[in-house]
Amino acid sequence: PLDQVRDQAFDSHMYPAELAYGNFASIRRYRSRRSPYPFELFLGRPIFMYEHRTFFDSGMDAFNPIADQVNQQFPDLAWRSLDYIFKRLYLVKQNDDGTMSVMFFTNHLLLTNETSAEQVYQLQKEEILNVPILRVAINGNPADYQVVDGHLSMEVTIPAGETREIQIEYGWADRDFAVASGDVKVDEDTGIITATVRNTGTRAGPVTTGFYQGDGRLIKLVTSPWIEPGSTDVITATITGPPPAILATYADPQDVIPEANEGNNLAIIAPYRNHLPLLLADGANCQLC
Repeated sequence: PLDQVRDQAFDSHMYPAELAYGNFASIRRYRSRRSPYPFELFLGRPIFMYEHRTFFDSGMDAFNPIADQVNQQFPDLAWRSLDYIFKRLYLVKQNDDGTMSVMFFTNHLLLTNETSAEQVYQLQKEEILNVPILRVAINGNPADYQVVDGHLSMEVTIPAGETREIQIEYGWADRDFAVASGDVKVDEDTGIITATVRNTGTRAGPVTTGFYQGDGRLIKLVTSPWIEPGSTDVITATITGPPPAILATYADPQDVIPEANEGNNLAIIAPYRNHLPLLLADGANCQLC
Protein backbone atom coordinates (compact mmCIF):
# COMPACT_ATOMS: atom_id res chain seq x y z
CA PRO A 1 0.00 0.00 0.00
CA LEU A 2 1.17 3.54 -0.80
CA ASP A 3 0.83 4.80 2.79
CA GLN A 4 2.64 1.84 4.39
CA VAL A 5 6.29 1.10 5.17
CA ARG A 6 7.53 -2.16 3.75
CA ASP A 7 7.34 -4.94 6.31
CA GLN A 8 10.77 -5.92 7.66
CA ALA A 9 9.92 -9.33 9.14
CA PHE A 10 12.38 -12.10 8.25
CA ASP A 11 9.66 -14.03 6.41
CA SER A 12 8.15 -11.04 4.62
CA HIS A 13 6.85 -12.08 1.18
CA MET A 14 8.14 -15.62 1.66
CA TYR A 15 4.64 -17.14 1.57
CA PRO A 16 2.17 -17.20 -1.34
CA ALA A 17 0.60 -13.98 -0.01
CA GLU A 18 1.61 -11.29 2.46
CA LEU A 19 -0.82 -10.37 5.27
CA ALA A 20 1.23 -7.65 6.97
CA TYR A 21 -0.89 -4.80 5.61
CA GLY A 22 -4.23 -4.71 7.39
CA ASN A 23 -4.58 -8.50 7.19
CA PHE A 24 -5.35 -8.11 3.49
CA ALA A 25 -3.74 -10.70 1.22
CA SER A 26 -1.32 -9.02 -1.18
CA ILE A 27 1.03 -10.46 -3.78
CA ARG A 28 4.02 -8.70 -5.33
CA ARG A 29 3.87 -7.92 -9.01
CA TYR A 30 6.74 -7.42 -11.43
CA ARG A 31 7.29 -5.89 -14.83
CA SER A 32 7.22 -8.81 -17.24
CA ARG A 33 10.89 -8.53 -18.32
CA ARG A 34 12.08 -8.20 -14.70
CA SER A 35 9.98 -10.92 -13.10
CA PRO A 36 12.00 -13.46 -11.05
CA TYR A 37 9.38 -16.04 -11.95
CA PRO A 38 11.64 -19.13 -11.65
CA PHE A 39 12.30 -18.19 -8.01
CA GLU A 40 8.61 -17.42 -7.36
CA LEU A 41 7.45 -20.72 -8.84
CA PHE A 42 10.16 -22.63 -6.96
CA LEU A 43 8.67 -21.28 -3.71
CA GLY A 44 5.17 -22.24 -4.82
CA ARG A 45 3.97 -18.69 -5.24
CA PRO A 46 1.88 -17.34 -8.12
CA ILE A 47 3.58 -14.94 -10.52
CA PHE A 48 1.95 -11.63 -11.30
CA MET A 49 3.33 -9.73 -14.30
CA TYR A 50 2.20 -6.36 -15.56
CA GLU A 51 2.95 -3.84 -18.25
CA HIS A 52 1.70 -0.39 -19.14
CA ARG A 53 -0.30 0.38 -22.24
CA THR A 54 2.70 1.53 -24.25
CA PHE A 55 4.20 -1.97 -24.00
CA PHE A 56 1.56 -3.07 -26.51
CA ASP A 57 2.18 -0.27 -29.02
CA SER A 58 3.75 -2.84 -31.32
CA GLY A 59 0.64 -5.03 -31.15
CA MET A 60 -1.51 -7.13 -28.84
CA ASP A 61 0.95 -10.04 -29.20
CA ALA A 62 3.83 -8.14 -27.56
CA PHE A 63 3.60 -10.33 -24.46
CA ASN A 64 3.58 -13.62 -26.37
CA PRO A 65 7.39 -14.18 -26.38
CA ILE A 66 7.51 -13.80 -22.62
CA ALA A 67 4.59 -16.19 -22.11
CA ASP A 68 6.23 -18.68 -24.48
CA GLN A 69 9.47 -18.53 -22.52
CA VAL A 70 7.68 -19.17 -19.21
CA ASN A 71 5.72 -22.05 -20.69
CA GLN A 72 8.86 -23.67 -22.11
CA GLN A 73 10.57 -23.65 -18.72
CA PHE A 74 7.47 -24.74 -16.80
CA PRO A 75 5.34 -26.94 -19.12
CA ASP A 76 2.78 -27.69 -16.39
CA LEU A 77 2.15 -24.03 -15.62
CA ALA A 78 -1.47 -22.82 -15.88
CA TRP A 79 -2.53 -19.22 -16.55
CA ARG A 80 -5.52 -18.45 -14.34
CA SER A 81 -7.73 -15.55 -13.25
CA LEU A 82 -7.17 -13.63 -10.02
CA ASP A 83 -10.36 -15.15 -8.61
CA TYR A 84 -9.18 -18.68 -9.34
CA ILE A 85 -5.72 -18.06 -7.81
CA PHE A 86 -6.85 -16.39 -4.60
CA LYS A 87 -9.48 -19.03 -3.84
CA ARG A 88 -6.78 -21.73 -4.04
CA LEU A 89 -4.02 -19.84 -2.28
CA TYR A 90 -2.88 -22.13 0.54
CA LEU A 91 -0.06 -24.39 1.76
CA VAL A 92 -0.70 -27.90 3.04
CA LYS A 93 1.44 -30.43 4.90
CA GLN A 94 0.83 -33.76 6.62
CA ASN A 95 1.23 -33.94 10.40
CA ASP A 96 2.74 -36.80 12.39
CA ASP A 97 -0.74 -37.90 13.52
CA GLY A 98 -1.95 -38.21 9.92
CA THR A 99 -4.00 -35.01 9.85
CA MET A 100 -3.28 -32.24 7.36
CA SER A 101 -2.30 -28.67 8.29
CA VAL A 102 -3.39 -25.89 5.97
CA MET A 103 -2.14 -22.31 5.99
CA PHE A 104 -4.44 -20.06 3.98
CA PHE A 105 -4.47 -16.35 3.23
CA THR A 106 -7.86 -15.17 2.00
CA ASN A 107 -11.44 -15.11 3.24
CA HIS A 108 -12.67 -17.40 0.45
CA LEU A 109 -11.00 -20.76 0.06
CA LEU A 110 -11.64 -23.82 -2.10
CA LEU A 111 -9.86 -26.72 -0.40
CA THR A 112 -9.61 -30.02 -2.29
CA ASN A 113 -8.61 -33.37 -0.85
CA GLU A 114 -6.28 -34.64 -3.54
CA THR A 115 -5.44 -37.86 -1.68
CA SER A 116 -7.12 -41.25 -2.03
CA ALA A 117 -8.53 -41.29 1.52
CA GLU A 118 -10.68 -39.09 3.74
CA GLN A 119 -8.60 -36.44 5.51
CA VAL A 120 -8.97 -34.18 8.53
CA TYR A 121 -7.70 -30.67 7.71
CA GLN A 122 -6.63 -28.25 10.43
CA LEU A 123 -6.87 -24.79 8.91
CA GLN A 124 -5.09 -21.70 10.15
CA LYS A 125 -4.99 -18.09 8.98
CA GLU A 126 -3.42 -14.96 10.42
CA GLU A 127 -6.25 -12.90 11.89
CA ILE A 128 -5.83 -9.54 13.66
CA LEU A 129 -9.57 -8.78 13.83
CA ASN A 130 -9.12 -5.23 12.56
CA VAL A 131 -12.55 -5.90 11.03
CA PRO A 132 -14.89 -8.13 13.09
CA ILE A 133 -15.74 -11.61 11.84
CA LEU A 134 -19.46 -12.02 11.37
CA ARG A 135 -19.41 -15.73 10.59
CA VAL A 136 -17.43 -18.57 9.09
CA ALA A 137 -19.09 -21.09 6.81
CA ILE A 138 -18.21 -24.38 5.13
CA ASN A 139 -20.24 -24.99 1.97
CA GLY A 140 -22.62 -22.28 3.17
CA ASN A 141 -23.23 -23.84 6.59
CA PRO A 142 -22.06 -22.14 9.83
CA ALA A 143 -18.78 -23.58 11.09
CA ASP A 144 -17.02 -23.54 14.45
CA TYR A 145 -13.78 -21.59 14.68
CA GLN A 146 -11.62 -19.78 17.19
CA VAL A 147 -9.20 -16.86 17.10
CA VAL A 148 -6.27 -17.19 19.52
CA ASP A 149 -2.99 -15.25 19.56
CA GLY A 150 -3.63 -13.63 16.20
CA HIS A 151 -4.60 -16.79 14.33
CA LEU A 152 -7.96 -18.15 13.23
CA SER A 153 -8.18 -21.93 13.39
CA MET A 154 -10.83 -24.43 12.41
CA GLU A 155 -11.14 -28.05 11.34
CA VAL A 156 -12.86 -29.71 8.39
CA THR A 157 -13.07 -33.33 7.24
CA ILE A 158 -13.04 -33.87 3.47
CA PRO A 159 -13.63 -37.19 1.68
CA ALA A 160 -11.16 -38.27 -1.00
CA GLY A 161 -11.38 -36.22 -4.18
CA GLU A 162 -13.94 -33.74 -2.83
CA THR A 163 -13.75 -29.98 -2.32
CA ARG A 164 -15.02 -27.79 0.50
CA GLU A 165 -15.70 -24.06 0.22
CA ILE A 166 -14.61 -22.09 3.29
CA GLN A 167 -15.76 -18.48 3.62
CA ILE A 168 -15.03 -15.87 6.28
CA GLU A 169 -17.48 -12.98 6.32
CA TYR A 170 -16.29 -9.70 7.79
CA GLY A 171 -18.22 -6.58 8.71
CA TRP A 172 -20.20 -4.78 11.33
CA ALA A 173 -23.65 -6.15 12.15
CA ASP A 174 -25.11 -2.68 12.59
CA ARG A 175 -28.28 -3.08 10.55
CA ASP A 176 -31.34 -4.91 11.86
CA PHE A 177 -34.38 -5.26 9.65
CA ALA A 178 -37.41 -6.63 11.45
CA VAL A 179 -41.00 -7.56 10.70
CA ALA A 180 -43.61 -8.82 13.19
CA SER A 181 -47.02 -10.43 12.75
CA GLY A 182 -48.72 -7.19 13.78
CA ASP A 183 -46.93 -5.40 10.92
CA VAL A 184 -48.58 -7.54 8.22
CA LYS A 185 -52.17 -7.03 7.05
CA VAL A 186 -54.16 -8.62 4.23
CA ASP A 187 -57.29 -7.12 2.65
CA GLU A 188 -59.51 -10.17 2.26
CA ASP A 189 -61.52 -8.56 -0.54
CA THR A 190 -58.63 -7.41 -2.74
CA GLY A 191 -55.86 -9.79 -1.66
CA ILE A 192 -53.48 -6.86 -1.15
CA ILE A 193 -50.78 -7.49 1.45
CA THR A 194 -49.40 -4.52 3.38
CA ALA A 195 -46.33 -4.95 5.55
CA THR A 196 -44.23 -2.55 7.60
CA VAL A 197 -40.50 -3.29 7.64
CA ARG A 198 -38.50 -1.72 10.45
CA ASN A 199 -34.80 -0.91 10.76
CA THR A 200 -34.03 -1.26 14.46
CA GLY A 201 -30.28 -1.09 13.88
CA THR A 202 -27.86 1.83 13.80
CA ARG A 203 -27.05 1.91 10.07
CA ALA A 204 -29.25 2.65 7.07
CA GLY A 205 -29.53 0.50 3.99
CA PRO A 206 -31.74 -1.37 1.53
CA VAL A 207 -33.48 -4.67 2.19
CA THR A 208 -35.54 -7.13 0.16
CA THR A 209 -38.61 -8.69 1.76
CA GLY A 210 -40.33 -11.83 0.52
CA PHE A 211 -43.95 -12.87 0.83
CA TYR A 212 -44.49 -16.64 0.82
CA GLN A 213 -47.34 -19.08 1.04
CA GLY A 214 -47.28 -21.61 3.86
CA ASP A 215 -45.81 -24.28 1.57
CA GLY A 216 -42.86 -22.02 0.71
CA ARG A 217 -44.07 -20.83 -2.68
CA LEU A 218 -43.05 -17.25 -3.39
CA ILE A 219 -45.77 -14.66 -3.84
CA LYS A 220 -43.52 -11.66 -4.44
CA LEU A 221 -40.17 -10.09 -3.53
CA VAL A 222 -40.26 -6.36 -2.73
CA THR A 223 -37.16 -4.22 -2.20
CA SER A 224 -37.08 -1.21 0.10
CA PRO A 225 -34.42 1.04 -1.49
CA TRP A 226 -33.33 2.63 1.80
CA ILE A 227 -34.48 2.53 5.43
CA GLU A 228 -32.86 4.84 7.96
CA PRO A 229 -32.17 3.64 11.52
CA GLY A 230 -35.35 3.84 13.57
CA SER A 231 -37.47 4.26 10.45
CA THR A 232 -39.90 2.03 8.58
CA ASP A 233 -40.98 1.29 5.03
CA VAL A 234 -44.44 0.13 4.01
CA ILE A 235 -44.47 -2.38 1.16
CA THR A 236 -47.30 -4.11 -0.66
CA ALA A 237 -47.97 -7.17 -2.78
CA THR A 238 -51.09 -8.81 -4.19
CA ILE A 239 -52.24 -12.40 -3.77
CA THR A 240 -53.41 -13.49 -7.22
CA GLY A 241 -54.14 -17.17 -6.70
CA PRO A 242 -56.21 -19.04 -4.13
CA PRO A 243 -56.00 -17.44 -0.68
CA PRO A 244 -53.22 -19.07 1.38
CA ALA A 245 -53.99 -20.49 4.79
CA ILE A 246 -50.60 -19.26 5.98
CA LEU A 247 -48.70 -16.15 4.88
CA ALA A 248 -45.01 -15.78 5.74
CA THR A 249 -43.30 -12.39 5.46
CA TYR A 250 -39.51 -12.62 5.53
CA ALA A 251 -37.14 -9.64 5.63
CA ASP A 252 -33.85 -10.51 3.91
CA PRO A 253 -34.94 -14.06 2.98
CA GLN A 254 -31.62 -14.88 1.31
CA ASP A 255 -29.73 -13.81 4.47
CA VAL A 256 -27.37 -11.53 2.57
CA ILE A 257 -27.28 -8.74 5.19
CA PRO A 258 -25.30 -9.19 8.43
CA GLU A 259 -27.73 -8.15 11.16
CA ALA A 260 -27.54 -7.53 14.88
CA ASN A 261 -30.52 -9.85 15.39
CA GLU A 262 -31.27 -12.55 12.84
CA GLY A 263 -34.27 -13.82 14.80
CA ASN A 264 -36.75 -11.02 14.07
CA ASN A 265 -36.93 -11.26 10.28
CA LEU A 266 -39.94 -13.57 9.98
CA ALA A 267 -43.63 -12.98 10.59
CA ILE A 268 -46.26 -15.69 10.02
CA ILE A 269 -49.99 -15.04 10.03
CA ALA A 270 -53.25 -16.72 9.00
CA PRO A 271 -54.64 -13.93 6.82
CA TYR A 272 -58.09 -15.40 6.17
CA ARG A 273 -60.02 -16.03 9.37
CA ASN A 274 -62.38 -18.53 7.78
CA HIS A 275 -59.64 -21.14 8.13
CA LEU A 276 -59.36 -23.40 11.15
CA PRO A 277 -57.32 -22.09 14.12
CA LEU A 278 -53.60 -22.63 13.62
CA LEU A 279 -50.63 -22.50 15.95
CA LEU A 280 -48.29 -19.91 14.50
CA ALA A 281 -44.69 -19.06 15.29
CA ASP A 282 -43.59 -15.42 15.32
CA GLY A 283 -39.90 -15.24 16.15
CA ALA A 284 -39.49 -16.99 19.49
CA ASN A 285 -43.19 -16.65 20.43
CA CYS A 286 -46.15 -18.84 19.60
CA GLN A 287 -49.75 -17.79 19.42
CA LEU A 288 -53.08 -19.34 18.52
CA CYS A 289 -54.86 -17.56 15.68
